[in-house]
Amino acid sequence: WIHSCSPMTPYAVIFIGPRQNREGAGLELINLKTNAKTELPVHIQNRSLDDIQSQWSSDGLYMFYLDVKVNNEGKQEPIARVWDVTSNTEKAVIPNVMCLGPGPADNLMIMISTERDISGSNLRLYEIKTGELTSFGDGEIKGIHAWKNRIAYVKTENGVGTIYIADLK
Repeated sequence: WIHSCSPMTPYAVIFIGPRQNREGAGLELINLKTNAKTELPVHIQNRSLDDIQSQWSSDGLYMFYLDVKVNNEGKQEPIARVWDVTSNTEKAVIPNVMCLGPGPADNLMIMISTERDISGSNLRLYEIKTGELTSFGDGEIKGIHAWKNRIAYVKTENGVGTIYIADLK
């Protein structure tokens, strides 16, 4: 089934469930104009592929999806993979983050940290061209979703969480 579609280019990501000739689920990138397909790298033990939707940069040139890696202790850790659809190659692997949505500029992706026991904000801003990942926001807010110049988040005050939508500048 269709996992996500690029907002600006003729690409879609297809979820492929486990099959007889393949262990685990997978993802394929398909060019809807040429029908060319690319199997994307996915860890065989990734059980979140059908739970967490892939995200696209606002120009549609980069696709982000949640995968896992096994650390030195044999435990799975989340990673975000960044796929460059123009060169049809993996651009980056970013540990301990998950995408919320594209930022206010084509070169930005809003993410959240998946690290446990994090102090401060869980919001991260990823600069696609340079690979720089920076923290933003105060420690009381937790990101839910982002799209271009807007973000939805939860802020906890006096033990009560309230959902807000804000403009990003």
